[in-house]
Amino acid sequence: MSRSLRVLYKGACYHVMSRGVAKGNIFLNDEHREIFLQLLNKIYDKYEVEILSYCLMDNHFHLLIKTNLANLDKAVGYLLSNYVRKFNQNVGRDGPLFRGRYKSILVEEGRYLLNLTRYIHKNPSTAGIIKDDKLYQWSSYQYFLNQKAKPKFLSSKNILSHFNNQINQYVRFVEKGSDDMTKAFFSEKIVKPIFGSKGFMKKISEEFFPNNEPDEEFSKRNQIRLVKHPFMWEVVNFICIKFNLDRSEMLQNFKRNKSIHRNIAIYLTSLNPVFSSVKKAEVFGISASGYNKSCKRFSEKMVKDQKLNDLVLLLKRELYEEF
Repeated sequence: MSRSLRVLYKGACYHVMSRGVAKGNIFLNDEHREIFLQLLNKIYDKYEVEILSYCLMDNHFHLLIKTNLANLDKAVGYLLSNYVRKFNQNVGRDGPLFRGRYKSILVEEGRYLLNLTRYIHKNPSTAGIIKDDKLYQWSSYQYFLNQKAKPKFLSSKNILSHFNNQINQYVRFVEKGSDDMTKAFFSEKIVKPIFGSKGFMKKISEEFFPNNEPDEEFSKRNQIRLVKHPFMWEVVNFICIKFNLDRSEMLQNFKRNKSIHRNIAIYLTSLNPVFSSVKKAEVFGISASGYNKSCKRFSEKMVKDQKLNDLVLLLKRELYEEF
């Protein structure tokens, strides 16, 4: 049975982050940050995800998300596509805002989760923006100290329970600074897709990648598979963001002026070798045979149309870009 290349299951925790295209800012003012936080409330209501901690910087963000359903792709896809749309409307621009795919790292609960929330909350002082991280306005750290003021999407109980719900103990933990293990993990040129113990990595490898021999390092072959082949919904969201389209319109509207974007999305999903044509076709509401015929026709069209071929190759590079 095919699995999502972003390992998805109920109760999973992820460190989600994304940067601006060409290292540009994704938040130009406080209004943009408020829009982003409002959308976190939306995905909390719509997808039943909990934000365990967050930090919004100028050109990137960090989210520690717990999914009560196996739906990280849908929740983050909704968050980013709607933020880009609102951001573009606000500043009068179009085109992509984020640099390629968002990165999601599966996190083992326990000390790895705790170390990661500390890493996120220490981001402002690490970047030299502020000396006291508790005073940074666009981080969840302030709400760990003031539980009454915290937004509804923020769930601090998971973290504080490890400190007997003693806020002062958590503050002392954060103020010690990030541990060497966490700093080393995020200093790697290519960050691994799982932050956890060898036993946790082995368990995930055996459950989600049964055809590969698991090893204690969660093999580079598996890391490449996780990174280089986006899930179908991520392809759809990427095309919608790139061309400023509504996802439901792109999936369901067969008008001539929209079909090119739909066909590009179909073609890009066909590059993923893990999922069957049946699974891919379900995303677009067509049969497997119809999906395969669409891929064949579009491939033939690309051969005849050099401009279309160049466009698709450019989109593919952006989609598969590692950062």
